Amino acid sequence: MHTIQFTSPDPLDHVCRTLDTIRKMGFDLASLHIDGQAGGGFRVSVSLDAHDLLTVGTLLDRVCSYVGVYDLTCEADDVSWRHGRTSEDARHPSANAQEV
Repeated sequence: MHTIQFTSPDPLDHVCRTLDTIRKMGFDLASLHIDGQAGGGFRVSVSLDAHDLLTVGTLLDRVCSYVGVYDLTCEADDVSWRHGRTSEDARHPSANAQEV
């Protein structure tokens, strides 16, 4: 069982996109929770059965690419990790921009 959590200012968009990605990747949904946060935004938690850790990494890459998603974490088999942008990155996007 893997549990993916992220913060979103627009859960109606991000949850639909995440569920569609999970469906396309062939994972089985176990649970979905959305909780409002005191400072604004929503914390989304999605638990799923995934058969290959590599594909979970692909799912994390895809969810992380959604504009507005931050503080993405994943927990599986007593292991947890962070992925992508943090809440600080979301508050100050120009500080993380790379010059081309």
